[in-house]
Amino acid sequence: MTGVTQLSDHRPFPDLSVAEFAVLIALLRAGPHQAGFLIPTLDSWFDTKLCVADLEPTIARLIRANLILRRGETLYPRRHARNLIIGVYGNLFRILADDMAQLVSLQEPSLLGTLKSYLTRREQEDREKQKQKDD
Repeated sequence: MTGVTQLSDHRPFPDLSVAEFAVLIALLRAGPHQAGFLIPTLDSWFDTKLCVADLEPTIARLIRANLILRRGETLYPRRHARNLIIGVYGNLFRILADDMAQLVSLQEPSLLGTLKSYLTRREQEDREKQKQKDD
């Protein structure tokens, strides 16, 4: 019987989608649960409304990558998934720190424009939501 090769083995950097990263973080924080339990957290992080069917392709990829295990309806994070997530967190912090340093120094004006556009859009959406609640 051959051993299982972890996703991070023999790679210069891990290959995770944002969805896979988020599902793993939510599952590692919550511990073993059904996929539906993760939805409120993921809805908040992605500012959307998800259902279990939306998560199934991501869950299937994580199972194939041996990062989570499914027993019945319950998802279990594999022990080595924690180390992978810690490494990816570190990578993201370095990437974001570099972007923020460029943004602050205005060496990359497109980042500033992108951030302003996002914040303006969110502010407008929040005002519209509040107006709907008030009506």
